[in-house]
This record gives sequence, structure tokens and C-alpha cells, in this order.
Amino acid sequence: MQDPGIYFTTATGEGVALQDLSAADRATLAALRRREPARSIRRLLLHLVLVAIGVAAILLTESLWVRVPAWFLLACCMISGVALMHEGVHGHLVDGRSANRILAFLLAAPSVLSASSYWSVHRRHHASLRTEDDPDDTENVHVVPQWVLLAALGTIGTYIYLPHIAIDGLVLARPRERLTILAEYAGIAAQLGAAFVFAPGWTLVIWGVPFLIAAQLINVRFLAEHTLTSGHSPFTGTRTIPDGRFVSFWLCNVNYHLEHHLLPGVPWYNLPQAYAVLRPLYDRVGAPIHPTHLAFLRDWLRVMATGRIPRNVRLLSPQGVQALEQLLASTSEALKRGDDSMYLTKYEAAGLAQSAVTHVKTLRAQLQRAMARAETEWRRSAGTCGGAARGLGFPQTGGQVAALASAGRAAAARR
Repeated sequence: MQDPGIYFTTATGEGVALQDLSAADRATLAALRRREPARSIRRLLLHLVLVAIGVAAILLTESLWVRVPAWFLLACCMISGVALMHEGVHGHLVDGRSANRILAFLLAAPSVLSASSYWSVHRRHHASLRTEDDPDDTENVHVVPQWVLLAALGTIGTYIYLPHIAIDGLVLARPRERLTILAEYAGIAAQLGAAFVFAPGWTLVIWGVPFLIAAQLINVRFLAEHTLTSGHSPFTGTRTIPDGRFVSFWLCNVNYHLEHHLLPGVPWYNLPQAYAVLRPLYDRVGAPIHPTHLAFLRDWLRVMATGRIPRNVRLLSPQGVQALEQLLASTSEALKRGDDSMYLTKYEAAGLAQSAVTHVKTLRAQLQRAMARAETEWRRSAGTCGGAARGLGFPQTGGQVAALASAGRAAAARR
């Protein structure tokens, strides 16, 4: 992959220059790649404080008025812990690969997730986004219809995802990494086993209930990141949902997922600024952006209600459809709609990223090829008919046919 501050990589591996970005914007994106470990350390300390508050609230009282909020607090901490683990495997938390990996393991363990196994799958996901080699692409699953699989992800997605990471992580890992993965899962099993043996009741109350809540909440993230997106270009295979500061806080900005895939070297705290720089490009290519997770979930449910999910389509917000229609009004491309008029089908965004000039050049090349084929056919027809006429003793007819062929070529050229 070329420098993501200047180039993106298409699904075919061909670098596409961001010609519409100014030099100042490219410099801004390059500056956003600078890591500030102190910011991650402060967030990690806050994470520990929030976990301690949740656990203390559960230990000190049996009142559901206190415990229910505490359970949701711990569930949100589990979600943010996985998000921070994600930053750790990318090397964005602190300086040093080993320190990042240790922190990633500790953050992922409460969610019964091996950070090393996750990274084994995740790096392949980044390198092969929305292709047949993408281990996280739901469209590579053909044993059930897409709408059945998406319905499962929306309800029991966590219980599908965790075994997927464990199994595929081992399969995709390098030989030495497999030992690390097995050691991490053994450590997680030992911790949970000891907790259930010596304090089963408290383990269920402090860990079990928040885990069940977090599992349901995180299902929306599984759906939002890549489902109902299309692999036409780097701008169309991932979804960003800004959704305000509260949600972004608990997700550690992983909801800016398109920016993360376009610029994987940018740490979590700088992704909103990357979104601000890149946002003008998104409308031009029909990037899947939804303002909130609730808006996405509403549109997703409406699509699911149709019972038919075509492959390689991307779900757009109403605002995204309007912006794309304005762009397409100046070109000959068509906005193909589904039954519910909400998702875009087989739309080649990469061409528009190069502006309408590229589209005109493509049309011109297609016209030239068509004219060349027409001329070849005219010559073949003229030669065949002229030869047949002369063979029958009518030489003047062959000349007339040749004249008609010449006139046909001239008419095609005028068109």
C-alpha cells in the first residue's frame, strides 16, 4: 500500500492519487499520524477508574436502581476495552510493540478475546478489504442467504464473531504466533475458570451480566462497519457513523471506520480530524455515511424487511443519496435503486473520483472502439457482397455496394 496520506489502494491494487486534496490537506493528514502516547495513557487510566466505579457499585448494594446503571457502565467499558485493544494491535496506544501487545491482551481478555488472534485476522482484513480474501467479509459466506446471515449478526453476532476470531486467527497466524494465541486463550480460560470456581455468584453479577449486555450492543457495530457496503473503491467498502461525542467516547472513535481504513496509521484520537478533511470527498463517491447508529439501524431494518439483500451493494443515508444524485445528474451514470429506494447497486465510484473528465475520456474510447468495429464490419460486408455480385456477372453492383459502404462509414463518423 502506498502512503495513505497521498494515495489510497483500490480493490485491484492500483494506486489512485487524491488529486482533489490540496497540499495543505495532505500535510494535515500526514501530521495526524503523529502518536501522542500520553493521550492513550490518560484514557487507559480513566478506563480503570470507570471499571472500578462499576464494580464498587455492584459490590456495595443490591439495589437494581444502582446495579442496572453499573451493569451498563461495565458493558460500555468492555466495548471501549475492545476498541482500545484494536488500537493496541495497530501500535497506537504507547511506544513499543511489546507494550502495545501486553496492553491489548489485558484489554481484550474480559471479552474472551485473544488480541493476537484478533490481529492475525484483522491484518488480513485490512490488506484484503471487501475481496474474496477478506476473512471478515460476510459476502464470502455462501451457505445461507445474506439476509439470514445479517439477521444472525444483528442478534447473536458476538457469539458468531468470537469463535470466528479464535479459529480463523489460528489458521491465518504464523507458526510462532499460534503459540502466543494458544497461551492467551489458556490464560483467559484459567482466569474465568478460577473466578467461577471460587466466586461463581460474584463472577456472574460483575462479569456475566455486563458481558451479555455488551454482546448485544456491539452487534450494531458489527453490522455498521462493513455490511451493506460495496467493494468498488476504498471509499465504498467501509462505513463511518460520527454519532456525537458520547458514542465516540465509548467506541474510542472506531465509529470513524472509513477514516481508519483509509489512514490506518492515524491513531484513534485524530480520526475525527481526518474525517473533517476527507468529508468533502465522500459525497462525490457515494461513501456510506450515516449520521447516527440509530439512523443506520432504522435503514438496515427497512432493508431487512424486504427479505432480499443483493451482494456488493451499499446502504446510503437519504442525505448520501441526495448528494450522489446531484453528482450523477451531470454524468450518464445511473443511480440504480433497490426495492426500498435506499441502497445503491453496482455503482462504480472510482471513476467519479477522477472527476467527470475521466468519464468523458472513457466514453470517447468506447466510441472509438465501436467505430473501429463498425468499419471492420462494413469492409467485410462490402467485400463479400461485391465479390458475390462480380461473380454473378454484375460488376456495377459491386461498385454500388462499395459506395454504400463508404457512405455508411461517413455516417458512423458523423455520429
